[in-house]
Amino acid sequence: MEKISLSFILRVGAAWLGLWALLMWFAPELAVGSSGWEITPELGTMMAGFGMAIAGLAVFHWVASTLADDAMRSIGFWSAVMWALFQSQQIYFMASGAFPVVGGQEIFGTIVGIIITAMLFFKSRPSGT
Repeated sequence: MEKISLSFILRVGAAWLGLWALLMWFAPELAVGSSGWEITPELGTMMAGFGMAIAGLAVFHWVASTLADDAMRSIGFWSAVMWALFQSQQIYFMASGAFPVVGGQEIFGTIVGIIITAMLFFKSRPSGT
């Protein structure tokens, strides 16, 4: 992991977030279809709003390296905290049954998020050069 830069990890996170934003905008049934939820007009509207928020986070992740030379470790750390909160919430929802785990999509997405979170934490540490 020594050769992977914090900027690269942030861009990988941006791509992952961008994928989810696109799913929420254009294919909400794919985003929640495996959970057995029905896409109602209200849920579709809410998902479009969440998609916009996720797109904003994706853009922030993508441009962070160009905007913050000296503050990259701080941006990496706080991004890792944000990712950790998202993953904790996802795991809680799956464990409580609020978000049923029917197929592998939920587990795969959570594992990818945990990997991105760990990489951000490790690379944003003072010794993570």
